[in-house]
Amino acid sequence: MDELHIVFRMQPHAEYHPVSYYAETTWLPLLGPTAWLLGRRFAQDAMGGDELRYPVTTLAAQLGVQPNRVVAACRRLCRFGLGVETDEGFTIDVLWPPVRKPRRIAA
Repeated sequence: MDELHIVFRMQPHAEYHPVSYYAETTWLPLLGPTAWLLGRRFAQDAMGGDELRYPVTTLAAQLGVQPNRVVAACRRLCRFGLGVETDEGFTIDVLWPPVRKPRRIAA
């Protein structure tokens, strides 16, 4: 995958911006640093429109990870209910819900 197509969405139950202190202290330990940073980046970039395209290699270099880790981080956001993988890319939440219970994820 050379380019990520990201569509942004607002969920009615969500109330925390990924750059908030709450998101950092509750979601970061669950998501891990790469997925959390990517979620923050997408939420900040969402101010520019409903969807964006990102060159995977550029985004990876900005995050300091390998390109395959960018796609894996998007999938991790989806596994935690913060997005959905689509045929064209990903739909990612701009605001995140409160953490209620640790969610069990598939290996």
